[in-house]
Amino acid sequence: MAHKTQRPFWQMNPFEFFFSGFSGAGKTTLIESLIGEMKEQFSIAYVKSDAHRFEMDKEGKDTQRMTQAGADSIAIHSQKGRAVLEAYGSDLLWEKSVAIDADLAFIEGYKRGAKRNQFFVINEQFLQQIKDFDLSACIAFVGPDLERPEELEAYPQAYFQRDAIVDIADFLQAEIQNQTAPLYGLLLTGGYSSRMGQDKSALDYHGEAQLCHAAKLLSSYCQKTFVSCREGQSLPDESASLFVDG
Repeated sequence: MAHKTQRPFWQMNPFEFFFSGFSGAGKTTLIESLIGEMKEQFSIAYVKSDAHRFEMDKEGKDTQRMTQAGADSIAIHSQKGRAVLEAYGSDLLWEKSVAIDADLAFIEGYKRGAKRNQFFVINEQFLQQIKDFDLSACIAFVGPDLERPEELEAYPQAYFQRDAIVDIADFLQAEIQNQTAPLYGLLLTGGYSSRMGQDKSALDYHGEAQLCHAAKLLSSYCQKTFVSCREGQSLPDESASLFVDG
């Protein structure tokens, strides 16, 4: 039976994956490889949670000089990119906006406390302290050994060797699919078309009834397409394959 985790509400992106573990376990290298493997299919945001002070600016650059002068927010942009450096900590509004435009978010850090869709990148230090971690939202372990470590035998989550990037990417895509709600389409055709004097859904539109043309457009994006019509309404013969509610 597949392991079912508790899934906290999303923090930065509806399809976010946390990569947690001790320093030196290989989190950054793993994420870098996964981005390279999956970038053709998804736009991917990367967010790093740093427990220490960090510096992204370069000494002597205009932006660094303004930071040294006391500016709390620095922005720089060009036709190829943009960046903002702010002297503020993380807050709810920032978290909900920083990675929302991407298809996926890979978030590095947060080893203390359960996070949604959490991978633990393990090393000896983690295995020695595994009972101290909240694994209720963990979906997989990633480690250096080809075989699953004995310390993980009591845990139902999947295990991957850290160089098995294709397998990990396939696992991620399966998780994305499992968490994606089906998309249904609805065509509203129940109007009387009084002003037109004939049923608009039956008008010839690109060589077929307008209802059928619209249904084809919807069906290319939707798992199912439904038609809402009035009782007794006559529909084109081609609509027989649709889910009609009248």
